[in-house]
Amino acid sequence: MSVADKKEIVKATVKKEHCCEASCVRCAKIHKLIDEMFEANIPVGYWFLTMKDFKGAPKLKEIYEEYVGSLRAKYMEGKSMCFAGNQGTGKTMSSICILKEAIKKG
Repeated sequence: MSVADKKEIVKATVKKEHCCEASCVRCAKIHKLIDEMFEANIPVGYWFLTMKDFKGAPKLKEIYEEYVGSLRAKYMEGKSMCFAGNQGTGKTMSSICILKEAIKKG
């Protein structure tokens, strides 16, 4: 199944779970976010995960929170972050959560 097909299934599920007959503002916002995550090539499995779901090193979560807290300033200063480490340490999760915050903030 293609990611585009999965996107449409996720959108339909959101609408069904919310039980709205017509598109409501809440569903429209979620659908817009889904479209943006799709366009950013974020893997479907990460669309609804947040750092609240993160089970890795507390230090990585702390670094994430500091970076996201000043995301616009970091962007304007040209500051970036590079993740390195063993498999399963939270590199992908952290980077995707930063990307999702950037998408939300525009």
